[in-house]
Amino acid sequence: VWSEQPLTLHLTILPPWWKTWWAYVLYLTGIGVAFLLYHRNGLVQQRLKSELTLEHYKVEKEKELTNSKLQFFTNVSHELRTPLTLILGPVEELAAMSHEPIHQVKDKIMLMHQQTHKLLDLVNELMNFRKAESGPIQLKITPTNIVPFLTEIF
Repeated sequence: VWSEQPLTLHLTILPPWWKTWWAYVLYLTGIGVAFLLYHRNGLVQQRLKSELTLEHYKVEKEKELTNSKLQFFTNVSHELRTPLTLILGPVEELAAMSHEPIHQVKDKIMLMHQQTHKLLDLVNELMNFRKAESGPIQLKITPTNIVPFLTEIF
């Protein structure tokens, strides 16, 4: 049973499956896919954040536009009220006076004339505002004397 020459048996022990070359390739592929998914998720979140910011900006601009329109119509209504009040006073006075001198009547009629034109200008401004709302408005540049305008305001 005992021999002079030993017997040798060569055994090759294979590594466990988690230490094989194809397992390492699979690990690297998984890490690469995880990195790509993480990066893609970051890009999607960044895009959504920028879209949300843009939507907030649009909503704010829309609110500003609405507030501007409301302020404009409030201002115009007050501007319309002033000439109407100034027209109404002289009309009531003209109706009440039949024995006044003619030059006083003429002054009151001139005041009514000026305020009527002012009212017409305001109505035209409203119409132009509506045109500007529906599309671009073309400006007409004309030379004018600013002194009467300033004296009317001040």
